[in-house]
Amino acid sequence: MQLFERPAVRWGVIFGAVAAALGIIGGVIYAATVDGLTIGSTGTLSGTNLASCLFFLVDLALYFLAGMLTARQTGTVGSAAISGLIAGAIGGLIGGIANAAVVLTHPNLLTSVVGVPPNGIDVHSLEVVASIFGVVLRTAFFGGLGAGLGALGGLAGRGNAPQQQAMAGFYGPPPGTYPLPGSYPPPGYAPPPGYPPQPIYPPPPGYPPQPAYPPPGGYSQAPSYPPPPPAESPPPDEYGERQG
Repeated sequence: MQLFERPAVRWGVIFGAVAAALGIIGGVIYAATVDGLTIGSTGTLSGTNLASCLFFLVDLALYFLAGMLTARQTGTVGSAAISGLIAGAIGGLIGGIANAAVVLTHPNLLTSVVGVPPNGIDVHSLEVVASIFGVVLRTAFFGGLGAGLGALGGLAGRGNAPQQQAMAGFYGPPPGTYPLPGSYPPPGYAPPPGYPPQPIYPPPPGYPPQPAYPPPGGYSQAPSYPPPPPAESPPPDEYGERQG
């Protein structure tokens, strides 16, 4: 479910499911037309070809919309291309399986297109191989087509993306907004009891601890600074000797 919450995956699966439904409808229409032709109906495949062209154009629009809506949320063309790739791959795979079912349930359809195979080649085995090859080829073709149209849709839709999401998609979250609002903490998160630790105030008695040892013997206070001036000596007498 977390993978489906990503815009590229979500829109790719949604529009891919719509394209797959169109592929199934196209296969049913084609099977009904082939049944009408095999029983001698005078109908032609022109209506089927018209429906196929219409469904193909709708598929192209779906891939474009998948990329555009993805880019409106992410602001990047790469995610839009991935969304179109997913939509095209899903639609191509389911549509290819529907066409393969038509081929396998109508044995004369393949021989009417490619002709009768040479002797020694099993028609049923040829139908199975052709069906598998058709599914793989259709999935790859529509997947690549969806990626290209999804990128075009991303170019058209990324201008409408929110500024914050666009910056986060190109360069990461802008300064001062990390983590993004609402992304952290996750829903339902509760901090453990006692976190963050609270300071003990007022401090306990006896803090900070006082030194318990006495000062060493003969310790005296440091002399004051500057030291006092020396005492003046008495002036010398007449013989040049100092008195006192």
